[in-house]
Amino acid sequence: MRGESDEIGQIEGTSHQEHNSKKTHIKKRQDYDFVLQQLLAHQEAMRRFEEILDQLAERLAELERLQKRSIDAQKLIAAKDTNGSIEFLIEHYGIERDDLDAMSPGEIMAVMLNLERQNCDSIETLKSDIKNLAHKAYLIAGEHFDTDNPQHQKLMNQLEAMEARAQKLDMDFDKILEHAHFETENTYTLLKAQMNENSESDVFQDSEKITDKFNIVVQNSSEFKQQHDNALDNENDKSNKVIGMNL
Repeated sequence: MRGESDEIGQIEGTSHQEHNSKKTHIKKRQDYDFVLQQLLAHQEAMRRFEEILDQLAERLAELERLQKRSIDAQKLIAAKDTNGSIEFLIEHYGIERDDLDAMSPGEIMAVMLNLERQNCDSIETLKSDIKNLAHKAYLIAGEHFDTDNPQHQKLMNQLEAMEARAQKLDMDFDKILEHAHFETENTYTLLKAQMNENSESDVFQDSEKITDKFNIVVQNSSEFKQQHDNALDNENDKSNKVIGMNL
């Protein structure tokens, strides 16, 4: 009976160890999955940020062009310069010279005024687009960017260069930045709490190790997942055998 009791104790001990091993494996898998999710989120954020920078550059270039056209048009209108207006309309709007020659000076000025109003509307639309894009960029930076990361800093420097261009065009990004910062505060708090919740794992104790694991996951994500799935299957098989012995 004593030998049988010892054997049962050994089986129960083995079962307990297998159970703990399975829990540890699942916890590590969850930690790795969390790291992978964070990495993919950061990569997607950088991709979106770069797209926004490209769009901002295009919008700012167009805004510069339209504002210059507006200044030139207003000068011609103020001076009631018919000949200058004809050349302006041909160059900027592609109107045929014969059509313009058939108009009276008053009609030409009316065309200039109408097109200038449309130009001003386009300018306001562009400014709105630029503000929305800048707002999106600040939100992404607030949620995902680290000031100590050289890649993130490079992207932020590019955004600051866009700000400088916008300021020359009478645009102010300060209010956009303040609003975006307010919106990201709650998101940042939640993200930090989630990171702290996972900080007990050895995966998060060393920032260099995190980076290494990021690279491993990116380079071998399918192999990485398969290895963990196989290990989990092995743990399940062992647990089932122990349960069968207990029965």
